[in-house]
Amino acid sequence: MAGRSYKLENLETSKLWKQAIKLAEHVKQFAEVLPHHENFNLADPLYRTATLVTSDIAMALGRGGKEAAFDYRYARGHLFTVKSLVLMAQHYEYVAEVRHILNEANGLLNMVDAKIVELEDSKAKED
Repeated sequence: MAGRSYKLENLETSKLWKQAIKLAEHVKQFAEVLPHHENFNLADPLYRTATLVTSDIAMALGRGGKEAAFDYRYARGHLFTVKSLVLMAQHYEYVAEVRHILNEANGLLNMVDAKIVELEDSKAKED
């Protein structure tokens, strides 16, 4: 594409995207142990939301440039939703241990935040 002064990151080699895929896999395993009656209320939305994080990051990588911050913010919001649903599962006493999923989500959240800051800093330098 003519006029772009930045290099688009490759989806398959993106550390951020790979971490999101890993989180989605772990969330899927987590959701599978939830009670069957919670499939539509908790398990399915939990896995779907984790999958949206990977999609948001893919959109950001595909869009590139300062516009990508918009997609990273969506990923951030979806990560908070994942954390909320995991904490709900714990609150309802469906699972005892959620720290591994929350730690993984928080690690990814830190990576997404760093990407947002990086994009905002580059935008400020352009202005």
